[in-house]
Amino acid sequence: MRHVARAFLARFQGDVRRATAPLANPASPGKRPLPAGTHAGLAGGHCGHLRLCRPGALVTVLDLGLPDTDGVAVIAALRRLSPACRVVVLTTYGGDGRARRALNAGAQGYLLKTSVASNLIGAVRTVHQGRQYMSASVARQLAAFPDDETLTERELAVLRAVAEGLENKQIAVRLSVSPETVKEHVSNAMGKLRANNRTHAVAIALERGFLR
Repeated sequence: MRHVARAFLARFQGDVRRATAPLANPASPGKRPLPAGTHAGLAGGHCGHLRLCRPGALVTVLDLGLPDTDGVAVIAALRRLSPACRVVVLTTYGGDGRARRALNAGAQGYLLKTSVASNLIGAVRTVHQGRQYMSASVARQLAAFPDDETLTERELAVLRAVAEGLENKQIAVRLSVSPETVKEHVSNAMGKLRANNRTHAVAIALERGFLR
């Protein structure tokens, strides 16, 4: 039986819409056709979890930069609601930290927008076939830190506050925890990132894509 690749694309415009034309129209001139029955939906603005669960969509291409929500949380919710659906992340942001969070949440592909024109269709095909797809630069970043622990959500929240210039007492008030707990989270994050101090930890977190 011939398998059909169905894709749903969330919140993309401009170059991405043009690059994904073969998904919506498999007979586009000059494009190698996708399996019969391929289709795509394009959604603008805020995309709630349920809007991503299009009936029959076997691959969802998702922008991590969704407004008013965490794209990684959307991946996890989508996988819970539709376990058969595979997810390809299409994003501006590289870094092993962000990619690892997406993969841990259930994404099977991670593609940078700089290579969308040449690689998106191949990424959808690859993920639909049950294999993982990764932009080369992101794959190299992941390989450089193979055994590193992922920062917890609370450690990320503390580092974001540190990046804003807040002191431990101010962070404690914001997060409704004690200053000692904040200090512990900072220390844990520094250890995971191999940072010399809190400022260094923020710099590494930004470079590796844990923060943006």
